[in-house]
Amino acid sequence: AGGAVAVPFSPNGLDQVTQLSMLEVFYDADGIVDTGAFFDRYRDPGFPIPEEVVQLTGITDEMVRGQSISDEEIAAFLEGAQMVTAHNAPFDRKFVEKDFPGAGFDKVDWHCSVEQVNWKARGYGSAKLEMLAFHQGFVYPAHNARADVLALGHVLSAPGEAGSAFAEMIRRGNQGQTLICAERSPFEMKDTLKRDGWRWSPDGIAAGGIKCWHKTIDNTPEDRAAAAEVLRKVYGREVAVPAMELDGKSRYSRRTGRADGRFKTMDTPTIAEAVRLELQDDRQPSMI
Repeated sequence: AGGAVAVPFSPNGLDQVTQLSMLEVFYDADGIVDTGAFFDRYRDPGFPIPEEVVQLTGITDEMVRGQSISDEEIAAFLEGAQMVTAHNAPFDRKFVEKDFPGAGFDKVDWHCSVEQVNWKARGYGSAKLEMLAFHQGFVYPAHNARADVLALGHVLSAPGEAGSAFAEMIRRGNQGQTLICAERSPFEMKDTLKRDGWRWSPDGIAAGGIKCWHKTIDNTPEDRAAAAEVLRKVYGREVAVPAMELDGKSRYSRRTGRADGRFKTMDTPTIAEAVRLELQDDRQPSMI
């Protein structure tokens, strides 16, 4: 399990990791069975930490002054790890791979305890880590990486009628996923997409290089059918939109590559139709 704290509004416009915390855990099919070593380091971003970040995280300039985190010490801690888990992995993975490119974060599978756990079905009104912990009787100073990691271990270990959240996260992550891009969707349908959990990628980084609303779904018949139904409502017809298959090595990172496949809301009915779709401009959602 891992957590990173980033400082916004740096002079060069690039956020920086100021604290990196990781907890070694041992698990089986039912969930976490034991914990091991702990990694907790501060890192001087090279500029004053904004006051609003100090208030949020409790990390001050004095705490990070002269501190550094090397790729080598992270790699040593990660050695032998089968995966990294983070609460909101799309946030954490991008930062640690940018700031520690030689640490090996790109060599292990990543799982997300937000994206891969249905907290609503488990009776929670929010997937925010501090709220999940609070409802389990665990109160802690949120937004500090060390505290967040310990809270995450506690939350994922809690038993439930459907088994632990950790077991659900691994099960869903191992199914494989598809990133779907609702490219050039009608503007007036943005609220429909948002309500269904689609996210806007203004620069295309999170959506296979395409500026669009996007969603990552599990590769199950139920999830694919649900996504197809939403796309029919959004476009008002059958479509084939850009998509790409994801696995643990690529998901939640900036290295997902191009969304050069297609997600179709219905099977292509004829060979002639298949040829027509192949000839479509890759930047346009194909209409079936």
